[in-house]
Amino acid sequence: SLKPVVVVRFDERQKQLHSVVTQTSQDQQMYSVRVLCSLSMAVVALDALPEKLNPVVRPLMDVIKKEENDSLQEEAATCLAQLIKVCINRDPSPNSKIVKNLCSFLCVDTSITPSVTNPVAPSTNSKGCDS
Repeated sequence: SLKPVVVVRFDERQKQLHSVVTQTSQDQQMYSVRVLCSLSMAVVALDALPEKLNPVVRPLMDVIKKEENDSLQEEAATCLAQLIKVCINRDPSPNSKIVKNLCSFLCVDTSITPSVTNPVAPSTNSKGCDS
């Protein structure tokens, strides 16, 4: 049997390790999203679009939706706009699906878009088109 002091140290160390593993996992996910987005932006910039666009569009959308870095979010949005422009004459065009997904994402935020069940105007202190 272990001494109580040793058990306490093990418990503390286990909590520290759990915290480090959790943070490392979050960091890995963040970097993965950023790297995939960077690759997508390169593919669009080089006009080297593959037949199937999902692997290009998804990382851009992920950064627009989840990224905390505003400048990277703006770059992804600009790139997505460029992709939409390039795909105007593509058959089949992914543009309607991309715009639909963006609208769905925006409509989730009730500080910007009022709920259908509770149609109260958005708060005046939120960022909007007039600010």
